[in-house]
Amino acid sequence: MISCSRFSAAAHWPLAYTGFYQDPDTGEKVSDRSYKYTVAVPRSSLKQLRTLLSEACGVFAQKSIYLSIAGQVEFIGARGNESG
Repeated sequence: MISCSRFSAAAHWPLAYTGFYQDPDTGEKVSDRSYKYTVAVPRSSLKQLRTLLSEACGVFAQKSIYLSIAGQVEFIGARGNESG
């Protein structure tokens, strides 16, 4: 279980997901291990969640973090760039 002081609850699935993606900058295939987190937040907190994920990109040296809200996918970048 993981918790975050910015939000009142969160859950972490302890199993890692392995896979790969094509790096948009180099075009190369990159092997990756990912973890899934579920956070329930009110709609009014979504901007805060996006900010947190953007900060996490910097901390963990990620180009982007996958975010799915009600089935709508976004990729949050270290500078807060989003794409869907």
